[in-house]
Amino acid sequence: MSYEKLELAVHTLCPYSQRALYVASFKSLKFDLVEVDLSNPSKWFLEINPLCEAPALKVTRNGQIYKLTESLNISEYLNSLPGRSLYPIYYGKIDSLEKGIIDIFIKNHLNTAGSYLYNFFYNKSATKEQTEEFRNYLNILNIMTENGYYFLHKTLYRNEMTMADVMIYPIIERYFAYKDFYQGLFEPYTHLLSWYNHMSSESWIQTYKAPINRLQKVYHIRREPGDYKPLVLPSSLYD
Repeated sequence: MSYEKLELAVHTLCPYSQRALYVASFKSLKFDLVEVDLSNPSKWFLEINPLCEAPALKVTRNGQIYKLTESLNISEYLNSLPGRSLYPIYYGKIDSLEKGIIDIFIKNHLNTAGSYLYNFFYNKSATKEQTEEFRNYLNILNIMTENGYYFLHKTLYRNEMTMADVMIYPIIERYFAYKDFYQGLFEPYTHLLSWYNHMSSESWIQTYKAPINRLQKVYHIRREPGDYKPLVLPSSLYD
């Protein structure tokens, strides 16, 4: 039997890092968590990911070292390890049909959901048209999470949490962290809020859920003029 040591490099306020953290927490995996300063990356981190992007995963298997980057790749690998799965199981293995349906959702929605962080929330010059466009997208998400159910309950014909919910959660986590700055914007989307509150109540989510005050600090930093400012350590600087 092979032995694998997992070293997961993250910044805990990075939504992409949180994807991997949530999957690892859901599965109760044992791993070394290495927090990284993205403005001043260590040599160790750059050897794993020269692009200086979190998360990054170093896997030591039988003395051999493997490096994995990109939040979706890392999350899918972590899900493949022993334990419960965020992809449906059919006859003892991951159901390729339903995995394909889930992956299509991830492909179609994650970039769109993430784009609104930068094109709307972090954009001080967002227009009325951009606001209306974001409202329309929130309505799509609200319809998908009818009654607070998981995102693909209609497509999979049952209310089951999947990788789709976990991958989009860190983005929506920020939507609701920022809602106080947008009076009334989120009030109509009660189904999405119910889904968010249900997800947030999970103990494995709470382990790595970002404090709202820190997310709001990042919000204000992202809206400042000038060059992009990478996330720094310690995270307490965002208190």
